[in-house]
Amino acid sequence: VGVSLGLAANSVPAVNTTKLNYAMQRFMGVQKWIETIQVGEMALEEGVDYALLREWLGIACVRSGQPRKAVTHLEKAKEFSPGDQDIKEYLYYAHLGSGRELDASCLLAEIASPKRVVLESIVNPSAVNVDISSGQSNQVDKYRSLDIDGADNVYGEQDLGKSSLYRGVGYKTALLPGTTMTLGYSLMGINKLKQIRTVSDNIDRDYTVNQTDLYVGVTTRLLSGLSLTGAYHGINVNFSSPHASQTEVSPTAPYQVAEQNTNLNNYVLFGAITKEFEPGNLSAFGVYSNLNGERQIELGLSGVYFPLGNADLYLNPTLTWQRRGESSSTTALVFDQSLGFKLRTDLWGELSFSVGDMTNYSEKNALIVYNITDTIKSRLGGALMYYPNANIEFSLRAQLDQRGGSRQQSVSGVVQTIDFAYQNTAFTGGVKWKF
Repeated sequence: VGVSLGLAANSVPAVNTTKLNYAMQRFMGVQKWIETIQVGEMALEEGVDYALLREWLGIACVRSGQPRKAVTHLEKAKEFSPGDQDIKEYLYYAHLGSGRELDASCLLAEIASPKRVVLESIVNPSAVNVDISSGQSNQVDKYRSLDIDGADNVYGEQDLGKSSLYRGVGYKTALLPGTTMTLGYSLMGINKLKQIRTVSDNIDRDYTVNQTDLYVGVTTRLLSGLSLTGAYHGINVNFSSPHASQTEVSPTAPYQVAEQNTNLNNYVLFGAITKEFEPGNLSAFGVYSNLNGERQIELGLSGVYFPLGNADLYLNPTLTWQRRGESSSTTALVFDQSLGFKLRTDLWGELSFSVGDMTNYSEKNALIVYNITDTIKSRLGGALMYYPNANIEFSLRAQLDQRGGSRQQSVSGVVQTIDFAYQNTAFTGGVKWKF
């Protein structure tokens, strides 16, 4: 690079360090980031290593679009100088650029309020994600052959889930320095089997519930490690299926089957305030929604804790209180716990479980909404996230739900609701691309 440093291996004479600093400063001053990196790496090869050298190497790597390389240098600089705020801030942006937002959030409490927000357009560019999920229920295998109208042979009716297919696309970008917007659009089809037994009807009808979702979320970072998040999630559900009803209000009245068209336009509103602390963060959130013909209110706390001080290991517990309905309201508590861990430099794993009544329940800043009519009682999940480079992330997720459904049956002229249990499994593959 045209600069003679005169460096001796395993030594750092004052004059040589001065020449090295001068050379790197000269290149950084005119934003010649590649030349800065070349000079710094030449020094490292000669056995010279200290905080300022690593910091400048990290800065040059961030500025030249090499965030993963920057992480290596800045983490070393942080070891040399643990209290240096500039090193921590550049390391924060290097983690963002590497696609590791959790690692970045570990540092937010330490740097309080990043000063170089202009870097976000460099290291945290726009991103597009695509997800495809396939689900399978064991309802049909377990309950299709039941005598659903019982000994009376008057009336029985049940809806059994068969399979589902979800396709979603998302877009995330910086609206302003410190403010990001997330957009999402998805289509889902749930294949079901409607069974109706009456004195005159014996119906087994396959049909599909079609759902379209639109999501808009905005997060703004404030001073002192605070941030605000707001989101809107709109949902349209439409399907057509047969339905049996009595021709008059009488235990002996006959049942008549007719096609019923359903079209629901629902929404979810979400708001949260988050405070970063060392090491982790804590969020308080609220949700208001009108799903499946009734209103829901959710209040909760969610936190992320990094026991090792970085995202090599993290815990993400969430506790949600929910009230459904109005005059005859129902309340529920849902607890969710995620455990994430680093398997190698480019691979992370995550395990999770949830317990509680997740009827008309939302999570992940209301990005995910469980608006099926059946009850989700508990679930187990696992995921792998692979980062081949700073611009691409691949993910594979699996989830097992314990759910509860019901059917209607006429017993001695009285329609009774009979509950049953079943399982649903889902596998989701996703890819995120930054550009």
